[in-house]
Amino acid sequence: MKYPSRYSPGKDVTPAQYITELICEKKAAQDDDELPLRYWKIKKWQRYFQNQVTAAHKLVKQYPPDQIIRALQRIDAKTIYSLRNPYLIKLIKKEKREIPAELHKPELASITEKPKRQEKENRISRLRKLQDGL
Repeated sequence: MKYPSRYSPGKDVTPAQYITELICEKKAAQDDDELPLRYWKIKKWQRYFQNQVTAAHKLVKQYPPDQIIRALQRIDAKTIYSLRNPYLIKLIKKEKREIPAELHKPELASITEKPKRQEKENRISRLRKLQDGL
């Protein structure tokens, strides 16, 4: 599965690289800094990026990428700036438990909607169709 890169326009990246981009964005926001295009080549970000990519690859081997991304986007993950944070693992596991519950919830709209009546084909309905067509 590929994700669109936020910092290499028009290119796709692996799930681990996409997760790393997300965590680097959070770190940059914390430092009141902006990430430029291809920021991983800048000396200031090289070491941090490489460290986080390594951690992201380990996480992707253990958990589905979408689950990790959702965990990073949670409100209670706003203070996580590293993929090696032990609290992140708890959030990822929490996301894993919440997914099946969401899938099994019945949709209220489908239960409360009344079935539509089918209009019978008779003389009056044919006349209405002719009238609407003109």
